[in-house]
Amino acid sequence: CDRKPAICLDGRYNPAGPTCCNRQCVDILTNRNYCGSCWNRCPWGYSCCRGRCVNLLRDSRNCGKCGRVCKNKRCDYGLCGY
Repeated sequence: CDRKPAICLDGRYNPAGPTCCNRQCVDILTNRNYCGSCWNRCPWGYSCCRGRCVNLLRDSRNCGKCGRVCKNKRCDYGLCGY
């Protein structure tokens, strides 16, 4: 995809993602090795949620999994209000 990055946009050929990074198609919104941009790797223990590196054990907007919001509660150990 380095020479033809548009190939990543065609899901029939590359279902991995629409962005070309390091000669491979990736989804920079969910891939922890290319989170938000081609060269942004999430630290150990973090996940990539919507292009941001987050700690699913403590992030109250991504508690336990991407998109799970703790309303008026803390996120501890991936659980709201533990």
